[in-house]
Amino acid sequence: MSFLIKNTTLLWSILLFVLAGILKGWNITETAIGTDECFSLYNAQLSVNEIITWLFKGNNPPLWEILLHFWTQPFGISELSIRSLSLLFNVGTVFPIIFIGERFIGKNAGLYAALLFIFSSFSLFLAHEARVYSLIGFLTAWSVYFFLDIVHKGKSKFSWIGLTVVNGLILYSHYMVYWIPLMEGIFILLMFKDLIKKYLIHLSVLLLLGFPIIPVLYSRMLDSGVNGTWVKTSQGIDAFYFLLVDYWNKPLVTVLFIVIMVIGLVKWGVNKQVKKNKVILHLLVWIPLVISFIISFKLGILLNRYFYFLLPVLYLSFVSVLYQVNIKHKWGARLVFLVPILTMLLSFDMSTKEANYSGTHLEVKPIVESIKQIKKEGRATIYFSPVFFDKEIVYYWDRNLFQTYFDAYQTECVFQKPLNQNNIYPIYNDSELLDSKDENIVFIDNKSDYHHPNNNILSRLSSKYILVKSEEIAGVTFYYFTGADQ
Repeated sequence: MSFLIKNTTLLWSILLFVLAGILKGWNITETAIGTDECFSLYNAQLSVNEIITWLFKGNNPPLWEILLHFWTQPFGISELSIRSLSLLFNVGTVFPIIFIGERFIGKNAGLYAALLFIFSSFSLFLAHEARVYSLIGFLTAWSVYFFLDIVHKGKSKFSWIGLTVVNGLILYSHYMVYWIPLMEGIFILLMFKDLIKKYLIHLSVLLLLGFPIIPVLYSRMLDSGVNGTWVKTSQGIDAFYFLLVDYWNKPLVTVLFIVIMVIGLVKWGVNKQVKKNKVILHLLVWIPLVISFIISFKLGILLNRYFYFLLPVLYLSFVSVLYQVNIKHKWGARLVFLVPILTMLLSFDMSTKEANYSGTHLEVKPIVESIKQIKKEGRATIYFSPVFFDKEIVYYWDRNLFQTYFDAYQTECVFQKPLNQNNIYPIYNDSELLDSKDENIVFIDNKSDYHHPNNNILSRLSSKYILVKSEEIAGVTFYYFTGADQ
C-alpha cells in the first residue's frame, strides 16, 4: 500500500479502473447480442487459420476475432462472457489516458480526461459491444503514450519496442486506425528529424509485420473507392456536428466543448507557446476527423464507431485546451474544469437499451419467443429477411446449435438447414418463396427493403395469400398470412 501511496498516479488509475468497471459493467447484458456481435462470435468459433482466411476476404482484420476465439474457450459464448473482453479493454483504456495526461499535459489532467472517458455514454455503449472498437481505443491510447514518450526523451528503447508492438497490433485490428501510425510518421518527418533513423527501423519492422495484410488493404481501398461503402455519404456540416454529439453525450455538452475549444485554440494562436506534446494531441484528433469528413461527401466513412479510436485522444486534447485557457481568477479556473465534467456526468446514461448509435441492438429475445409460440400453435412456414438476421435467431433459438453451425462454412444452404427443418427460411427476395401448402405463413420483416432492395417479398405474399394481421415486435414487423393459393 505504501508503494501505491507514493505513486499516486498509479493509485488513481486503479481506483478509476474499478469505478469504470462498476459503471460500465453494471448493465452489460441488458441488450441482446447484435448482428455485428453475432458476426464476430460466429467467426471466433472457427480455427485461427479459418478466421484469418475468411476475414482477409472482407472488411475486418482478424485480430479481434482471434482474441475472442481464445477468450471463449474457457469462458463460453454467453452475452456476459463475450462482452467482458470488450469491457476489459474499454476500462483498461483509463490507464494510458491517465499516464498521458499526467506526464504530458499537467497535474491532474489525466484524471480529468479519464473521468470524461468514463462518463461517455458512447464509450459505455461500445463497452457493451463484443466488437473490436474497445480494443482499438485501448491500442490507440497506448500508441500515443509510447510515441509522446519517444519524442519527449528520444532514447527510450522500451517505448520504441512498445510503439512497434502496439502499432503492429493496430495493423490487424481495424483499417481506420491506420491513421495513428500514419500521423506519427508525419510528425517524425516534420517535427523530430533527429529521430528519423530510429523511426525507419520501427517502420521497417511494421512493414514486415504487416506484409500479409498490405494486399488486403489495397483490395479493400480499391473496392470501396469503386463501389462505395454501406455508410451513407455526408450531406453537410451537420454530419460532423452529430458525430461530436455522440462523443459528448448531448448537444448542450457538445456546444460547450466547441466554445471552450475555440477559446483555447485562439489563445494558443496568440501565445504561440504551446508545447509540441499538446500540438500532437490536437493534430492527432483533428487531421483524421477533418480529412475523413471531407472524404465522406464522396465516400461513406463518417460513422461514430469507426472513429471511436480517437475518443481517448479527443478528451486529452480537450483537457490540454483547458490548461491553455489558464484563467487567473480562482473560482473561474475551477468552473472551467468543473462544468464540463458535471455536464458529462449529468448526461451520462448507464443504460444502453435505448441508445441510438450506429449498431443499435435489436431485442431479438422477444422475436425468437414469438417464433417459438407460432410453432407451438401449429404448422406454419416462417420467412424472415434480411438473410444475415439468421445468426441472431439461431443464437437465441438454440445456443448449442449456434456452436455447431459450421458444416460447410459460409454455404448458406448448409448452415441454414437446421432452420429449414423447422420450416424457417431466411430469404433474399421473392424468388426464394416456396409453394407452401401450410395454412399459416408468417413473414418477419427486419427492414428488408433497406438491406435487400427490391426484394418484392411482401407484395408477392400479399398477392398469393390473405393477410390476416401485422404487428410490430421489438422493432420488427410480423405479417401473418393464411389460405392456399388464390
